[in-house]
Amino acid sequence: MGQKEKEQQAKQLLAGAEGKRLIGLLSQDGGGTLRAAGEALKQGNTQQVKDLMGPLLKNPEVQKLLHQMENKLNDG
Repeated sequence: MGQKEKEQQAKQLLAGAEGKRLIGLLSQDGGGTLRAAGEALKQGNTQQVKDLMGPLLKNPEVQKLLHQMENKLNDG
């Protein structure tokens, strides 16, 4: 599967139930953490991105959803 197909499949996963739930979990604070991480990434501050996203990514439900989506992406 080429890069273009992987990108399309990822978009489809995000539009599905699992993707919507994942986005909801990652946006619980109104999306402030995601926006701050995006800004830090634009500035090249990867440590700040890790610091901001770390607690969100440790959430067991987030981990489960990411794992399920990764499996679908790799099996697709």
